[in-house]
This record gives sequence, structure tokens and C-alpha cells, in this order.
Amino acid sequence: MVIQLLRNEMFSQKAYNYVLAFSSFIPFTGFFTSGVPIRHILLIIVLSSWVPLIAPYYERDALLNSLPVTRKKIVTAKYLAPLMWSIPATVIVFIYVFLFVTYAPFPARLITGWDLLLALAGLYLLISFFYPLLISLGYIAATTLTAITGGAIMIGVQMVINIYHNPSMTSLDSTVENIIANPNAFILLFAGITLIITLLSYALSVKLYERKDF
Repeated sequence: MVIQLLRNEMFSQKAYNYVLAFSSFIPFTGFFTSGVPIRHILLIIVLSSWVPLIAPYYERDALLNSLPVTRKKIVTAKYLAPLMWSIPATVIVFIYVFLFVTYAPFPARLITGWDLLLALAGLYLLISFFYPLLISLGYIAATTLTAITGGAIMIGVQMVINIYHNPSMTSLDSTVENIIANPNAFILLFAGITLIITLLSYALSVKLYERKDF
């Protein structure tokens, strides 16, 4: 039944949702002129999370819960949906990056397995924050808080990068240099922490959803 729920989510979306998702290529690639790997990782996260974050707006919980399926399976399908969407998102971004590396006169490299792991971890960190809020507070509040939190994290990362490149500020030099020297270890650590957060978020979402009245 979980597979049927995932199939229904994939083939029941509005066409303009896909158009809006693909429009994210423009800002995240600097109008197709940037080959910075972090932009491509963020693009995979955005494309993978777009439908899972938008779909609940159109869903009717009462109708969904009238199906012959347990509420736990409904939550399970919700947590698996981003993984399903990450497959076409990764393929699309990989093709774009391949064409960019091949033909664009800008420095770039192909996406690596570590990039994909980082993107998947970032995706599920976002989803783990969103779903418990969605169930407990509703769509508008969950979307707003998730957008604010995601934006704050991106700003924070950029601030750390700016501080690192500022010669008058050395407080973060050792931390940033350790990450640069051991990026794979950092990605594994981040992915491990995200996995724990995702499992806790899933358990919380199941408990909240089973107790919710519709």
C-alpha cells in the first residue's frame, strides 16, 4: 500500500508544480553560469523536496485517511517520497552538470557520490523539520517555519565562509580548515546525525498523526 501511495503522489501532481520546480534552475545556477558544486547540491535538494513540500497543500487529510491503510503507512510514504523524488532530480542535475562541464567556459566538476550523500542528508534534514510541524501546526505554519529555518541555515553557512575569508577574523579558521581537509569525514558525520534526526522525526510524526482528529 505504501508503494501505491507513492505512485499516487508521483502521478497526481499539478503540471505547474513541475514548472515551478524547474524554474529553480535559474537562481541556483546563476542563470546557468555557475559551476560551484554547492549550488548543484542545493539544486538537488530543492528539486527533490519541492513536490513533497507543496503536495500537502492540495491533499485532503479526511480523504487520505478514508483509504484502507494505516496512518503509520501514510507517514511512512511521506518520509519515503523525498527519496523517490531525489532519483529524477539527481538525474536531471547530473545531465545539466555534465553538459556544463563539457561545454561551458567556466570551471566546474562532475557530481560525486559524496555530493549526492550530502544532498540526501540536507534533504532529509529539511523534511525531518517539516513533517512534524505540518501535522501539529498545519501547512502554512510548517512551510513558513521551514523556509525561515532553511534560509537562516544558508545565511549562517555563507557568514561562516565570509568570516573564513576575512583576514582580520581568525576565530573559525581551524574549524573551517579541518572541514576542508576532511570533507568526506564531515559529510559522513553530517549524514549520520541527519539519520538519527530523521528516525526521531519519523517516530514523532507517527505518534502525532495517529493521535490527530480529522
